[in-house]
Amino acid sequence: MIGGAGRMAKFFIDRGMRKGTPKELHENVITVYGGTGPWKQRLAVVDDRVAHLVLLDAAGTVRWMHAGPFDAARAAEAGQAIDALLAAR
Repeated sequence: MIGGAGRMAKFFIDRGMRKGTPKELHENVITVYGGTGPWKQRLAVVDDRVAHLVLLDAAGTVRWMHAGPFDAARAAEAGQAIDALLAAR
């Protein structure tokens, strides 16, 4: 979710997101521009100056979340959470 002036860079952000996401996963990724306030409140975001990665299931329940720098350990956690959701389909 990107608010404020980030909306002006929408083309570049969307292109970068597509490039960094495997094609078979494109239908499962969304970038939201604006309206971030309610989501920040729902997710109890404390510091909106850092990146947040949130994995939701089909019902909109948060299944995994990380805030701050992303590293190999967090990537492994996210991968396991994604695998678990895909297996439950």
